[in-house]
Amino acid sequence: MSTKLILVEGLPGSGKTTLAKRIHQELSNADAPSTVYLEGDLSHPADYDGMAYFLADEFKHLKICHGKSQTILEEIKKPFEEGYMIPYRKILQDKTACFSEELLKEIFEKDVYELPLELHMQLIRKRWEEFVQSHQKQNEIIIFECCFIQNPVTVTMIRDNASYSLTKDYILQLAKIIQPLEPILIYLEPVDLKASFERIVKERPKSWYEGFEQYYTKRGFGHDFGLSGLCGVMEVLKERLKIEREIFITLEMEKHWIKNTFNDKNLPLKITDFIF
Repeated sequence: MSTKLILVEGLPGSGKTTLAKRIHQELSNADAPSTVYLEGDLSHPADYDGMAYFLADEFKHLKICHGKSQTILEEIKKPFEEGYMIPYRKILQDKTACFSEELLKEIFEKDVYELPLELHMQLIRKRWEEFVQSHQKQNEIIIFECCFIQNPVTVTMIRDNASYSLTKDYILQLAKIIQPLEPILIYLEPVDLKASFERIVKERPKSWYEGFEQYYTKRGFGHDFGLSGLCGVMEVLKERLKIEREIFITLEMEKHWIKNTFNDKNLPLKITDFIF
C-alpha cells in the first residue's frame, strides 16, 4: 500500500465518522500504523478547528484593548505567517486560561472559519502544505474525516455563496498539494438523504440542529435564496451534494463514490479491499 492519506467525505448522516473509525480499526488489525482525525479534532494537523488568527497589528491592538489579559495572550499565541494563531477552543476545553466575555467575543470574530474568504483559503492551503511536508517521510497512514471537501464547500458555498468555479478551484488546489501522499478519497452518499439527516437530528442534541439550521439558512447560499427551516436545510444539502459530486468527478486521484444503505455489514470489508 502506497497511500499515506485516506479522505472520508459525505453529507451529514452519511456515515463518515463510522467509516473513518472502521478503516482505522481495519488498518490496526492489519498491523498498519494509522491515526484517524475526526471532525472537530482540536489537534488536527491539516485544519484549524477552534483557532483564531490575528495579523501582527491586530494582535497588538487586542492586547492594548485587554490589558489585564496581555500576559495570557502572549503565552498562548502561536506565530504563523504574518500574525498569530490563538487556539482558544483547546484553551477553554483544557481550562488553562480564562477569557472575559468581551475578549472571547473578539477572539471568536477572528476564528479561521470566520475570516474573509481569501485569507481563510490562504491559511488553510498553508496548513495543508505544512502537513504534507511533515508527513511525507512518515510510514503512518492518516485518515481525515470531512476536511478535504466538506469544509471548503461549507466556507465557500454555504457561508459566502461563492461561485462554483471558486469552490472547485480551491479544492483542486488542495488536491494538488496532497498529491505526494497518494491519497485515497472515499465519498459516502446516503441512499435517502432526508431520512439519514432526520436520523442524526434525532440522535444529536437540539442545540446541534439549531446551530446547523442557522448556519445553513441564514448565511451565504441559504440566505441569498431565502431558505428557512428543515425544508431550507434540505435544499442546501441537495445543492451541496450536487456540487460535491461534480467536483469529485474532476479530481485526479484514487477515488470511490459509495451509496451507503446503513444496512450493509460488508461495507468496511469493501473499503479495505481497495485500501490494501
